[in-house]
Amino acid sequence: WNCQNEKPEEGGGSTTSDADLYIECPGKVNVRTDPETGGSQVIKFIIRKSGLGAAEARIDVMTTSELRQKIGPEAASYTVIPDNAYNISVGKVEFSDTESEKSVTVTVDRSALAGLIDYAPGKFTCLPIAVTSQDASVTSDMDYVVFVFRPDDGYHFSTWNYEGISSSTDIDQAVKDWKDAGLTIPMTFDLKSTGDLTIMTGLLDKCEAAGMKVIINDTRKVWWDMDIQTAEGAQRYREKMQAMKNDFGSHPAVWGYFIADEPDATRWEEARAGVKIAEEVMPETNVMVNMHPFWEGSFVHGDITVEEYADKITDFVESTGIGHISVDSYSGIRNDPYAEENGTTQVRELFRNYWLVSEICSRTGAEPFFSLLCAGEGEKPVPGREDFRWQINTAVAHGMTGIQWYTFYSGGETQSESPFCAPVVTGTSPWHRTETFDAMAAECKAFTAAFADRLEDCSYRSTTTYGRSWYEKYGTFGSTSNLRLDSSDQDKSMLVTEWADNDGAKVYTIVNIWRDRNQNVSINYKGRQYDIDLLPAEMVFVDKKGVHRASY
Repeated sequence: WNCQNEKPEEGGGSTTSDADLYIECPGKVNVRTDPETGGSQVIKFIIRKSGLGAAEARIDVMTTSELRQKIGPEAASYTVIPDNAYNISVGKVEFSDTESEKSVTVTVDRSALAGLIDYAPGKFTCLPIAVTSQDASVTSDMDYVVFVFRPDDGYHFSTWNYEGISSSTDIDQAVKDWKDAGLTIPMTFDLKSTGDLTIMTGLLDKCEAAGMKVIINDTRKVWWDMDIQTAEGAQRYREKMQAMKNDFGSHPAVWGYFIADEPDATRWEEARAGVKIAEEVMPETNVMVNMHPFWEGSFVHGDITVEEYADKITDFVESTGIGHISVDSYSGIRNDPYAEENGTTQVRELFRNYWLVSEICSRTGAEPFFSLLCAGEGEKPVPGREDFRWQINTAVAHGMTGIQWYTFYSGGETQSESPFCAPVVTGTSPWHRTETFDAMAAECKAFTAAFADRLEDCSYRSTTTYGRSWYEKYGTFGSTSNLRLDSSDQDKSMLVTEWADNDGAKVYTIVNIWRDRNQNVSINYKGRQYDIDLLPAEMVFVDKKGVHRASY
């Protein structure tokens, strides 16, 4: 959102009329799908009136010529959407004598763009909007929405990578490992010195040749050594971001940049400032932030509920314009994840964090990523194949479109000596793969082959539970006009997720929550009956063409 009018100074001022209206904007509106595929986006902003007295304003669409006059020479940088390209309906914004603030939403139908502009990732496009007043004493300058078109995301597998890049790094083997593991946007080795830029560029070239994009991990992202909330600190960080963009921004293998991990209450505003700067400098690419998972008791953000934490992250996303959000929670991998612990279960803890990310992204339009476990950690066992399948399918059943595995590398010279038994151990030369690698690769590839293309064309709607429920925020699935389920299992437990396909039809995924037993289920979709045994942690996709399963 690109504002042209100014916020009144505190206490008024000689340059600001008490009758002025101004707009508080949440940042750019990031449209991540081709407008030809349709869909809509809700834009939220606030209109404030600095003086007292009743007033009203109205949201109107500017003409293209008015917008070009308003933008001036800058208009050459934008594609201006033709007049009335969107179906916009906003009534009068009325203020009483005591009101000074109104929240306004505009729902934008992206499908209205079909045939009007050429879709191009990273392209800036303007929607002309004006704030006008029917009260002569109330004035406001014109404003316009700026859309940043970003590449379609689809479904992605990534990693956490803490290894530094250097001349000793076997780039060829690393790229082959990433590709063979089924990763689509792996995180690069950590660039700790600009003296290794040539090595990093070589890595990007090989990833491009292998058909992969990457998330850049560069120590220049760190703001701990500066006071980023001051003008001087912000400028220093902006220069660091610009340097990263200059080094990598034009490379076709770059998917995005990892910026921050788990900001707590003491770092929250610093993180917000840093992400705002990163989004300002690199609006055409993806910026990643990973948040703390929610847990009860001694939470790093204080004594708040999961709902309040969702509100807090929502505000962070809306105020920074960030397009992706992630949370890490590894509670699904336990020796007995279904056992009661302190009145709860580890499955419930994980599902609560799935809900957290899904809720935030449904409010903001950000892409939902989640960090899961591909190695043992602490008391958690090393995940086996069913554990990988269970993590992938339960995450997808909650609307996640990206999974970041923790962690791809660990020390040790043999699998048994590696403290995590990660997919690749680094204590030998060359580094070598473990049995965990094979299990991870098999499940990533099985999901991608069976479901990625189908689900890319669907929009997430809701998650319910059939049989035993593990988290109270999910309703119990009974039946719908399209789908009926039946199972004779006494302890049945399945996730049922509703999606909408490109035609708006309801389609479903069904996941066996148990990872150590089969479940029988009769699926009746639009009158067609399918009787199947769901394998441990298996997911099936149900649409008018039948029940689709992965190959195991």
